[in-house]
Amino acid sequence: MTSPTLEVRASFIDVAHTQNEFDIGFYSRLPGVRFETVDPATGRPVVAAPSVGNTVRTIVVAILSSTALSTTIQLWLEKEPTVIEITIEHGNDKNKLRFEGPNIKESQGEIQDLINDLTKESKSPVHVVAKRKSHPPATPSACESR
Repeated sequence: MTSPTLEVRASFIDVAHTQNEFDIGFYSRLPGVRFETVDPATGRPVVAAPSVGNTVRTIVVAILSSTALSTTIQLWLEKEPTVIEITIEHGNDKNKLRFEGPNIKESQGEIQDLINDLTKESKSPVHVVAKRKSHPPATPSACESR
């Protein structure tokens, strides 16, 4: 069976890059990914410079197969504490898939089957949101609390 070609898109506001909850590492591992950085007010391309108060919109676009997307998701979520949501619109309806790491339960094949089922009747872009899970603050060790 041939794996369908998908247009994968994401867009997020990036605040000084370090305060971002979006998992940029995941997006950068998508085959053929392109990042565009724009001013959120004007939509004009800008150079992202990490500094306090420098807010930009990052647009992510990749054209890839469902095999490539499912493989990237499965490999990333084996170890990374990330939640990935995939959304596709069918008319007025939005259908979603959600995968969580680390230690994702679904195999690459299961993920691919779910993506193929979600996208089979649509030519709309596939919206992918990957967010890092928050970590609870570390508790001080016995020697630090003295």
